[in-house]
Amino acid sequence: MRNTFSVWACLLIFCVSLTAADDKKSDKAKISKTAKKEVLVNIPGRTLDVEVSKELLKINLSGDAQLLDWILFQPKGEVISRISSQSNIDAIDISTLDKGTYVLMVKDEEGRILHQTFNRV
Repeated sequence: MRNTFSVWACLLIFCVSLTAADDKKSDKAKISKTAKKEVLVNIPGRTLDVEVSKELLKINLSGDAQLLDWILFQPKGEVISRISSQSNIDAIDISTLDKGTYVLMVKDEEGRILHQTFNRV
């Protein structure tokens, strides 16, 4: 009788540990499925080129007009300017900016971006 009780106790412990292990595996599977997120860095079919010309930043953005956010910031993250526009912007006045490196980022409604670094000299 004592041996039978020991066998049942061991079997119960084994089943509980298997169930706990299966729960952990399913949690890991859920986490890995939700953690996978497709991130598009570029806006498909569009290119961004910038050229510094004295006190203007000349911008050439390919593609059709759509609602875009135009964000000018320093590489450290300080936002200098943010504009939402339905049409493409051809130039930005940068005469008030100090000398240094800046980034122009164009973001579409889906959160995809194009960015270009430039130097104000």
